[in-house]
Amino acid sequence: MLTSEVYLVEGLTLFVLSCLTMNTLFSEGAKDYLNSRYELAYKIAYLTSFIFVLTWISGTLYFFFSSTVTRYLMILSSEIFWIVALSINLMILRDLWVNAGARFNYKMEYLNIIFYLATLWLLSYHISMSYMLLAILSTVSSVIILYFTALLRKYISLIGVFVIPVDVYKFFLSFVVVSAMFSLILLARTVGIHSYLFFVILIYVFVIFVLLSLIKELKPLISKA
Repeated sequence: MLTSEVYLVEGLTLFVLSCLTMNTLFSEGAKDYLNSRYELAYKIAYLTSFIFVLTWISGTLYFFFSSTVTRYLMILSSEIFWIVALSINLMILRDLWVNAGARFNYKMEYLNIIFYLATLWLLSYHISMSYMLLAILSTVSSVIILYFTALLRKYISLIGVFVIPVDVYKFFLSFVVVSAMFSLILLARTVGIHSYLFFVILIYVFVIFVLLSLIKELKPLISKA
């Protein structure tokens, strides 16, 4: 078992890095640049789908066969998620700084997201969530992200056919928001179960909503190609 101090350090590290990446995403020219980075988006989608499926498997095993082994598997999947989230944030940040010349700024959109996350953190203390809802949403989100990753791969193979590109910037921004929320999950482990469940479920709902909107853009284009 990991201690509260470890979760605190991991959560704060990921939250600060996510905020720095998110801040850079709102810099001048970042959106146009990232909308051309389909291969990077696919790599992130591939890694994210792996993590979501791993988390779903470990969560399902723990739900049906609660034991020390399945509990450690849950912890392992969480730690892998943390490592991957850190790595992807650094990947995006480096790409924007080196290749797009992006720098830190303080756009209102960025400040709004930070405000919303802070508000959700306060709300999480007062809202109870169901493990059954968590199981359903984790299953749905895992299927959707696998489907999205497959569609994105198909889209990239046909990229020269399309005149109007898909807004993959939305995917980059959404991932960074998810990593910020995941950092709050780690921090929530130090204060209470209600906060933890709240942000886990919130991540799944957010991912489902964003990916369905992107799938809605991708499917008609691919079907016409």
